[in-house]
Amino acid sequence: MTFEDNGYFGLYELQQYANSQKILELLKNERDFVIEDLYDDISPTITGVNYDTGQFFVLSTRPDTMAIKIIEIKEQYTLTISKEERKATLFGQAVELLTDRELQVVQVYYQGRKNDLGLSSEYFHEVLIEAQSKLCNYLGNQRLKQIKAFEEQRKAELRQRISQP
Repeated sequence: MTFEDNGYFGLYELQQYANSQKILELLKNERDFVIEDLYDDISPTITGVNYDTGQFFVLSTRPDTMAIKIIEIKEQYTLTISKEERKATLFGQAVELLTDRELQVVQVYYQGRKNDLGLSSEYFHEVLIEAQSKLCNYLGNQRLKQIKAFEEQRKAELRQRISQP
């Protein structure tokens, strides 16, 4: 089966999984910066400046409102980061299926490794297609397993709710 035949996982999704480790690192850094910045904004009163008019003004932020906002943003980052961690883990498992040559080509194509392999462009492309096919098939099958497990869990929860008086 080639990746073109796989209706569940294509090259776009593969690109997302291949970049998940970089995205994960960026998200963690961004989260720390955003949360720190929000904590800096907790103040009963903040003085601001309208640079166009040169006038000062006062902003009031309720600490309880800001605390709720911080909690919500932390939760959003936690969910997004855990999703990217799952993608990175699955991609790491998927590349273990590749030959050494396929792994090198994937690293060049998706992860910015310098192309010092000395392969002809035709052979590079052949190896890349084979690697993409393996990766898409593995990741697509893993996604199907996750979907089926989620559906089974949901059905069990619904059965339990229905059976309770």
